[in-house]
Amino acid sequence: MFENNTTGFDESYESVDRQSGESDETPLFVVNDIFVVIGLIAVPLNIFAFLVLQKYPKVMGDVACLYHKALAITDGITGIACISWALRFITDSTYVALGVRGITNSMVINSLLLLTIISVDRFVAIKDPLRHLSLFTPNLAIKLILSVTVISCLYFATFAFVRLAADNASFVKESAEISGVLELALIIISTSIYVVAAFFLTMFNILLLIATVRFYLNRGILQNKSKEPRLKNLFKTVRMVLAMTGAFYASFLPIVIVTFLFFFG
Repeated sequence: MFENNTTGFDESYESVDRQSGESDETPLFVVNDIFVVIGLIAVPLNIFAFLVLQKYPKVMGDVACLYHKALAITDGITGIACISWALRFITDSTYVALGVRGITNSMVINSLLLLTIISVDRFVAIKDPLRHLSLFTPNLAIKLILSVTVISCLYFATFAFVRLAADNASFVKESAEISGVLELALIIISTSIYVVAAFFLTMFNILLLIATVRFYLNRGILQNKSKEPRLKNLFKTVRMVLAMTGAFYASFLPIVIVTFLFFFG
């Protein structure tokens, strides 16, 4: 999704030195650098988050802790993949570029889906705690995490197949025409996944915020500042979910905007 160029990172690097008439490739170079910076920030932060969750699993509860551990691992892998975009300075291998792009895209989708699941989990926990206890079990959490992982792997496999098919004439007949169609299809599919996942994530987080405010107002918790441990832990979890979602938007929204400007500007 993030790149309509199939010849590797070297072209985006060289585009900076080209004439002003070809300066339209500069935004792509900027996107690559944003990826590297985000990766350098994301890796240590997610390692720290995972270690905290590993040491204090009961603070968030078993189910929420499983989701956030999976999210920390996913975002850590995303960070490593983002740092790997710097490989364009030392290699011009199309396959290395393909692998890095595919992993980055699939892990970002994985993070979006996990954040959506976490938001739904917290929303149900606030609206109907008894139903949440009966439905959202650790076994279901593991199944959902594995399902999201499978989806992201399928996306990566599809991404790799389409790119290789578009680049290698031995895979496709009349590759010049078909590769253009495949390229457009890949952009449409990737954009649709991002937009739909981001839409549901935003919707659930707005509902989560409204439900949280109602939950505490209805019970007078905001007024009397209840010290009940379960409610305090629930409130901490909700705040952490909203904070992590906000951090995700702050990190990746600039990339999405720059990418859309590059493709459709």
